[in-house]
Amino acid sequence: MSVGAVVFLVAGLLGAGGTAYSYRKSVWVDPGAHMAPEAIRAVIQQESPVYHRDGVTRLGVFFDAEHRDYVPFEALPDAYVASLVAAEDARYWRHKGVDAWGIARAMRDNILAGGVVAGGSTLTQQTAKNLFYRP
Repeated sequence: MSVGAVVFLVAGLLGAGGTAYSYRKSVWVDPGAHMAPEAIRAVIQQESPVYHRDGVTRLGVFFDAEHRDYVPFEALPDAYVASLVAAEDARYWRHKGVDAWGIARAMRDNILAGGVVAGGSTLTQQTAKNLFYRP
C-alpha cells in the first residue's frame, strides 16, 4: 500500500471517528437546551400552516389551543406507536436516527427512476425537520 493510500485511510478513519464522536455528544450525551421538553412544547405551540398539495396555496393554519394537545410518549397507546412506525419507518427500532440502508434504497430507487420517487428519512429526521425547520 502506498504512503498516500495510508494517509488517505488514516484521515478517513479520523474523520469518521470525529463525526461519530460529535454526533454522539450532540445527540445522545448533551443535545442542548433546544431539546428540552419545554423548548419542544414551545415549537409545537406555534402555528402550523396547511397547504394545498401544490405546496404553494395556503389553505389555513392550525394553532395549539385549537387543534393540539401535548401527549407524553408514555401515554400513547402501543397500537398507535406500532402503526406509526410501521407506516413511516419500519426499521425505527434498529437504527439510531439515521438509516443508512433506507438512504441507500432511496438513492437507488431515485437513480433508477431518473427523479425523486423515494425518501430515506427516518422518523427522527422528520421530527427534527418539523421541529426546527419552520420557514
